[in-house]
Formats: sequence, structure tokens, C-alpha cells
Amino acid sequence: MRIIIRLLAMVLCVLFVKGAVAQFSQLPGNVYVKGYSGISAITDKKIGQELVAPTGYVGEISYKPGWLSGVAFGYRYKSWSIEMAWDYRRNGHSHVIFSNENPPPPDPFLNTLPQRIKINSGHSAASLLSLNGYYNYDIGSSLEPYFGGGFVWVNDIRVVLEGVNEERIYSADNFMSFQFMGGLNISINDNLALYGEIRYLGISNIDMSQKRGEGLIVNLDYEPFSLVVGVNYAF
Repeated sequence: MRIIIRLLAMVLCVLFVKGAVAQFSQLPGNVYVKGYSGISAITDKKIGQELVAPTGYVGEISYKPGWLSGVAFGYRYKSWSIEMAWDYRRNGHSHVIFSNENPPPPDPFLNTLPQRIKINSGHSAASLLSLNGYYNYDIGSSLEPYFGGGFVWVNDIRVVLEGVNEERIYSADNFMSFQFMGGLNISINDNLALYGEIRYLGISNIDMSQKRGEGLIVNLDYEPFSLVVGVNYAF
């Protein structure tokens, strides 16, 4: 049954895009579709917590290089472009450390908590919808610089902590953010272009609740820089 539903959804998407292209083709510009992928990097981030680690412990997430992939459907008129895009991104964790920044003095007669709790496995991921606008510079060659920005609807963002015997998922969803990008189009012919860009995504100060649990990750900043390459086909 799920396979049938997915096939129907794919057919509906194809019909929608086909109809949209037919409608937009009447306008004095170009409809285009894009596919892209790339790598992303995130600097280490401090996080707060409630019921994730002992009271008073502060966390830090250290990220591995990650990846992203996405698709976009847009319209260009002269030097301006506007598009709707969806992408998914994921970065593994090098480690997550919770530490007690104000530990009590050691007492050999009492059982004390460790000053640091380290989790070596896990990842962070996000599913995003965005409305982006671009300005393209025509410099009279096959190379065309551009810059842009967009409003981002965060459909889902999550942090997954993988312990020895269990996996904990903390997530937030359905809120607005923003991104900026700049890059270079390389025209192959009248319809086809390749491009590369640098992209910054700004998601800050979010609180994430635990799936099937009571813990919270609070005040998380998720701000990846991404290097993206893609293909643009204009109809």
C-alpha cells in the first residue's frame, strides 16, 4: 500500500510540474529546475539541556563534515530569479560532551558525578523548504556571478544521540529561518548550466524536545556553511 501511495505522489508531482511549466512558459522569461548537492561544515556549538544530563551540566556538539542534497523549481526574468526549493542536510557528530562547569570539590567519602560525560555517536539533520531570490550579473560571457537570499521554513530539525544501549532523538519543527548564498553559473548552452555556490544557513536559539521522552536541548545554534554544486535546466 505504501508503494502505491508513493507512486501516486510521484505521478501527481510530475503532473504538477508539467502543468506549472506549461503555464509559466507563457510568461516573458524562463522556467527552470535545479538539482544540487554539496558538503557542509558547522563549528562546535554550546547547548543547554534539561533532563539530558545531570542538572547544571552544559553541552557542546562537535560536528563532522556533512552533506546536503536538494531540488528547486523557479522562474527567471532578465537578471532576477525566484524559486521554491527543498533540501535535506546531515552532519555526523565527532562527539557531544556534557560538562559540569562548577563542580563541587572532590570528597573521597562521597560518590560524586563525573565532571564530563562524552557521547561519541550521533548526528544532526534538517529538512528545509525555502523561497529564494537571486540577482544574476551578466558580464557578457558564459560565466555569470550571482548572489541571493531566502526565507527558510524548517520542516524538521533533529539531534540524535546514540548511547551504548539506546538512541535519543531531540527535534523541533515548523518555524522560520533564513539563508544567504553567492555563486557562479557556467552556461553550457541555451538551456543547460552548471553552477557552484557558497551558502550560509542561519538557525539560532532553538529548543528541541525529546521524542518519546521528557528531555530538552535548549539554545541550540545550527549555522552550517555549505559548498554546493548543481545543474540548472531552463525550459
